[in-house]
Amino acid sequence: MVIGDTQTLTYYYPDKLENASYYGRIFTRNCGFSEAVAEGIKERGMEGFDLKAVPCDGIEACRVALLKAQKRILDGNFIEGMACIGGCIGGAGNLTHGQADKISVEKHGKLSKKKDIVSAIESYEK
Repeated sequence: MVIGDTQTLTYYYPDKLENASYYGRIFTRNCGFSEAVAEGIKERGMEGFDLKAVPCDGIEACRVALLKAQKRILDGNFIEGMACIGGCIGGAGNLTHGQADKISVEKHGKLSKKKDIVSAIESYEK
């Protein structure tokens, strides 16, 4: 399948979408990106780096975290800024919002055949 105009063609391969890891599937919910970063650090063997994620649920929480970081009083070293409450799944582009959506994302993540990030990336490189 081809998506785009005749000037900039993008090829869409549905089979490649199924190769996403659990972590690649859950980033749309609040804390999902922080979990993916933590897993990436673990898989890369980056010992000695202590991730202290600050997940922000909504634009106001993002603003507060950025102000704290600016004043060097943030209790963390990584800000996960989700402007929408609940993460992307709580955003305007979704028809429904609620706990059921978060549960659906989690279920979709657990259905992944790729349990780690490295194996998911390797499947794209083939």
